Amino acid sequence: AMYVVRKDARKKISFPDPLYKCELLTPNLQGALEFIMVEVEPGRITDEVLPHTQGGEECDFVLEGTIDVLLDNKKFVLNEGDCIRFNPEVPHKIENKGSKKARYISVITPPSF
Repeated sequence: AMYVVRKDARKKISFPDPLYKCELLTPNLQGALEFIMVEVEPGRITDEVLPHTQGGEECDFVLEGTIDVLLDNKKFVLNEGDCIRFNPEVPHKIENKGSKKARYISVITPPSF
């Protein structure tokens, strides 16, 4: 079994959105949770509601920059060190309206990809 993922060996998850990059922090998506690092470029504003899973939870922890999480019709502005938890069944989207790159770690159960 694979236990460790070195930082230069992460799998990239591709999206059509060039302002949104994901890397898998776990060896694969076979486990009970999805653990990813997301980079959101400045000015990433989207109409797209993110893919969501049945049941479960999502936690997003901001490593750098600022993200806006739109959840149902509520908006939460998260800065470095802030964390949010919500039910990923609720329609949501994550934007970066700032002028610098934002990075956050996302943990989702069950895996959504």
